[in-house]
Amino acid sequence: MGDKPSEAAPTGGRGRRSAARRLVRLLLRRPLALTGLVIILGLLLVALVGPQLTRYDPNLVTPRERFIAPCREHPLGTDHLGRDVMTRIVYGTRISFLVAVVIISLTAAVGTVIGAVAGYFGGYIDEVLMRITDVFMSFPWLVLAMAASTVMGPSLMTAMLAVSLVWWPGDARLIRSMVMSAKTEDYVEAAAAIGASRFKILFRHILPNCFSPLLVRMSMDAGRVILATASLSFIGLGAQPPTPEWGVMVADGRVNLFDAWWMATFPGLAIVLIVVGFNLLGDAIRDVLDPKGVYRV
Repeated sequence: MGDKPSEAAPTGGRGRRSAARRLVRLLLRRPLALTGLVIILGLLLVALVGPQLTRYDPNLVTPRERFIAPCREHPLGTDHLGRDVMTRIVYGTRISFLVAVVIISLTAAVGTVIGAVAGYFGGYIDEVLMRITDVFMSFPWLVLAMAASTVMGPSLMTAMLAVSLVWWPGDARLIRSMVMSAKTEDYVEAAAAIGASRFKILFRHILPNCFSPLLVRMSMDAGRVILATASLSFIGLGAQPPTPEWGVMVADGRVNLFDAWWMATFPGLAIVLIVVGFNLLGDAIRDVLDPKGVYRV
């Protein structure tokens, strides 16, 4: 019995290699999954090197070049202040990936800790933590995020914190159910039999086996949190002008939608593209890590 927990490492390594091979095969068989990967990698490349390839400043005001329609000099036109729309979208790509990384990391960390503690210890601790989770889940996420952004003051950082505040309960619920199921497994009893502490059992033996469903949820949520943050920026509770954030750009363009349609259309299409890309890629990751559909999110 004492050797059982130590055997998990090589098995996990083989499992990860097998999952990677399944992902490659799935991408080759499913054009939509491959499309999602291409979209995300393309946008990531734009975020990394795009700003070095453009010759415009995203916040440079040029009154003489206001409302220029898409042309050779400005492929996506200019806005009401003469700023190049394509340049601002390129810089906004960095912000979108930053939003996804920060929010997904925060919600996964908070949700994992709360869900793991509640699921493993149970009893009064579980009851208290889950009732707190229920309180957060009882409010519409947009209303709660708007309230939090209003209290903290509108900015990109507060928008990310506000979305994180309303997004973690889903992760907590998922991890709790996984931990409650895993703590009755034989390898957990074996670890307890050789004297492993509760902390070690939970964080070294149980949680690593909960990573796959959490990764599925994170991949599916990446596009959603970008859309949520852009929504807050659109209504004035997120990033503020002149930040080249896509929600801010759509909000600026709605005033001149009929005269300068490109101002709102192209940032809006960028939001659609990154959300669709993450959703398609998330579907592929889900099919690889959860082929039986047990952890649908």
